[in-house]
Amino acid sequence: MKDTRSTEIKVGLVSIVAILLFILGITLGRGLYVSVNPVTVKIRFPNSGNIQISAPVFVNGVKRGTVSSIKNDNGSVLITADLNDINEFRKDVTARLSIMEITGGKKIEIFPGKSNEKFSPKDEIRGKTASDFADLVYMLGEIGSDGMMLIKRLDTLSASINRIVSDEQFIFNLKNTVSNTNKLAENANNLLTNNIKSIEITINNLKSITTELNSSIKQNEPKIDTLITKFDLTIDETRTLIAQTNRTIADAELIVKDLKSMTDSVRYGNGFVNKLIYDKEFSMRIDSTITNLSKFIEQVQQYGINANIRLGGRP
Repeated sequence: MKDTRSTEIKVGLVSIVAILLFILGITLGRGLYVSVNPVTVKIRFPNSGNIQISAPVFVNGVKRGTVSSIKNDNGSVLITADLNDINEFRKDVTARLSIMEITGGKKIEIFPGKSNEKFSPKDEIRGKTASDFADLVYMLGEIGSDGMMLIKRLDTLSASINRIVSDEQFIFNLKNTVSNTNKLAENANNLLTNNIKSIEITINNLKSITTELNSSIKQNEPKIDTLITKFDLTIDETRTLIAQTNRTIADAELIVKDLKSMTDSVRYGNGFVNKLIYDKEFSMRIDSTITNLSKFIEQVQQYGINANIRLGGRP
């Protein structure tokens, strides 16, 4: 009876150990990572990339922890991971979500960064999702549809080219164009060959003219400088003359203003000159007086003056 009881206990212990080993094997096989004092970090991705909880997290290729939660947050995916150490993480730490192997499985690769400022667990790590095999298949499918459209367009283009090539008139015009081009090139070549000496002479003459022009400029450069200096002096004298002329014009304007004021005073005043010029009655009186005086002088000249003068007493 005791042996049976002992055997049952042994079988139970073996079964418990086997179950524990089985659970441990499943845990290791699923990539679960157990740490004594894990540090939780938040990683934000544009999408989940079909990653699962307990997926491994690597730091520079070394496994450091596992994914603990995945949730949608503000149009993106927020993933939390438990890591055993983040001491080398810097402020510019980044993450990438990629496939762990071709057959399946996803992982997160963290790159610690190189900033001088340390990373705080309260901050989020920015991550990007790498394309997996399914994305590549989708892209190939899109390329395939575009390829079919391209083939159809090439087929249409080929048919159009066949129609053009089969057009005898087009072929005839094309041959004429090529023939005319050949003739044009041949004529140009003959023209260049026949006139090569003339072209060389022209080039040499241009060189000679350029040389003579340069030497002439060098020889006459002092004279040109003197001429420019004299021209500058002439300009200065002209400016002085213009200034004097302006002053003369200003003085003339003052004289004209004075004459105008004098004319206005004569015209609109009450003086003798105004009456003499503008008062007709006064003018007539002056004219009459002058006439009478002229007659009196004539009579005096003709008959003399009869003077009755008495001095020293009353009549």
